[in-house]
Amino acid sequence: PMLCPSGEDRGGRAMQLWRRNDAEEHAEDSRLLYVATTRARDRLVIVGPASRERSYSEWLARGVEGNAFHTRTEPPETVPLETGPAPALGWLPELTLG
Repeated sequence: PMLCPSGEDRGGRAMQLWRRNDAEEHAEDSRLLYVATTRARDRLVIVGPASRERSYSEWLARGVEGNAFHTRTEPPETVPLETGPAPALGWLPELTLG
C-alpha cells in the first residue's frame, strides 16, 4: 500500500510511484487470475463488473476460443430457501467432560 496525496497535489515522482504501484498490483491480480483459470477442471465462474476499463472479463474473452466464454449482465435467478426442521445437536447430552 502506498499513501499519495490527491491527484492534483501529486508531483512527477509521486505519479511515477503511483503508476508503478498500480501496475504491480494489476500484474499480481493477473497472475492470480491466471492460476485460477488454469486450475479449473469443468467450469469456472467469475463474478465482477464487465464494463470497467481494463476489466478481467475483457482479458479473458480475448484468450477464449469460440463460445466458451459467456457474459451475463442480468442478476441471477432467485431461488426460494427451503425450510425444514432446524438441525439438532442430538449428541450434545451424551457429551461428557472428563
